[in-house]
Amino acid sequence: MSERNASVLTSLQAIAKKAKERPEHRFRDLFRLLNEDMLRDSWHYIHKEAAYGVDRVSAAEYEQNLEANIHQLVEELKRKRYRAKNVLRRYIPKENGKWRPLGIPATQDKLLQMAVKRIKEAFRLSIITHLTQKILKKPENRGAGERPHPCFRVICMGMLFEPIGMCVTSVNGPS
Repeated sequence: MSERNASVLTSLQAIAKKAKERPEHRFRDLFRLLNEDMLRDSWHYIHKEAAYGVDRVSAAEYEQNLEANIHQLVEELKRKRYRAKNVLRRYIPKENGKWRPLGIPATQDKLLQMAVKRIKEAFRLSIITHLTQKILKKPENRGAGERPHPCFRVICMGMLFEPIGMCVTSVNGPS
């Protein structure tokens, strides 16, 4: 594992640890993690054979100039000039003969989405573990006034946890 990957993993582990130890904590500065190291590491998780979006840039073409593309993306993020490209809309057939819409983002947008996903998952899994333990306790075993973490709406049938956006105040960085 390279130093860059190690630093990214250390950052993600630190988020997970803090989320586990202090589930009431509101994460306000996750934007700083969207740096070149995180994006470069996230590139390995992108499905390279996937269809390309409106920019008509395949993963192979994007990878040919990966360092410069990532640097430009980070600069746009820092300057708050980044704008996601339109999503390419295609329709695929369903079994019942109808058509289902499919949105295909641009390669650069896929990369940024993957990095944000990895950051969110780092603290989300720790909070889910904490909540599961808390929810499964009988009400009489909970402390007075204890409630589930405000970042999640919990649907106990099937243990589905859905983020509602209270933990991350902004993806566009500090105001």
